Amino acid sequence: MSRRWRLPLVTLGFVAFIVLATLVLWVMNLGTPGAETDFGTRLTPPLSALSGLVFAVVGALIVLRRPGNGVGQVCLLIGLMSAFNSLAIEYSVYGMLTAPGTVAGGLFAAWLANWTWVLYVGFMGVVLVLLFPTGRLLSPRWRWVMVVGV
Repeated sequence: MSRRWRLPLVTLGFVAFIVLATLVLWVMNLGTPGAETDFGTRLTPPLSALSGLVFAVVGALIVLRRPGNGVGQVCLLIGLMSAFNSLAIEYSVYGMLTAPGTVAGGLFAAWLANWTWVLYVGFMGVVLVLLFPTGRLLSPRWRWVMVVGV
């Protein structure tokens, strides 16, 4: 395997593993009272994890086809952050509500879940829009917008 293929495929595999772990925890947390998120539903974390997998697949394809395009790397990062956020949500629900005291770090995972969504939403709303479609900023003057957005 060439070096060019290594990073996108390893990242994609890692995101797939995180999504699988999120879905397993989601199934384990289904019957937990008080674990509803976002308008009383439990569908947000698995859908967010699956959207992270889609971003990672698209990012890996772009990186493999157009290595110099920054959009692929940003998509990989968005997918990784989205999947990680979903895992943190499900892990915190399991550690604090489903089986309290059985796993360590439930409160820390809840804290992470409350903050990590800001990163991937910021990357989607600012960085991805600024770099699309060429993978470069329109001009150096747009650099401050990216810095403020991130």
